[in-house]
Amino acid sequence: MTKNKKIILLFLTIILIVVSIAFRITIKEINRARSFERFQDEAKEVSLQFDRDLLSSNSNYEFLNDYNIGADGSVVVVDSKSVVLFHRVDELVGEKVPIPEVTKMLEESLNQPAKDKKDIFFTYVFNDSEKMAYLHNTNDQEILLIIVLIDSY
Repeated sequence: MTKNKKIILLFLTIILIVVSIAFRITIKEINRARSFERFQDEAKEVSLQFDRDLLSSNSNYEFLNDYNIGADGSVVVVDSKSVVLFHRVDELVGEKVPIPEVTKMLEESLNQPAKDKKDIFFTYVFNDSEKMAYLHNTNDQEILLIIVLIDSY
């Protein structure tokens, strides 16, 4: 094989590798976007159910144990001071939210005028893993619902 043919073959191999990597990245981003869309739809549904259930409950939040979000998602209820009112890990109830990115989103949401309050979707990194979250402003201005997707769909 001549030197020129070897160079061309090497060049084509490099192009093939680069295209393959770009394709994988594109597919990964498309799947991530689809997961986020599914999570948004599911989170909106859960937040509407939460508002209905909260009106008919004694604020013990036990009905939240029946909510399913993705493969391993969870629901957290916090008050206006970022204190956890409900979490599937009992030890976190009564504690402040320990994740700075989530605390920041809570503060931003609480500082909005009541008429401008909107639900917020955001991502954050916790324990080296990206999480998706949905912050729902309930009808009760002192209570916020956080829906967290632990693993992707």
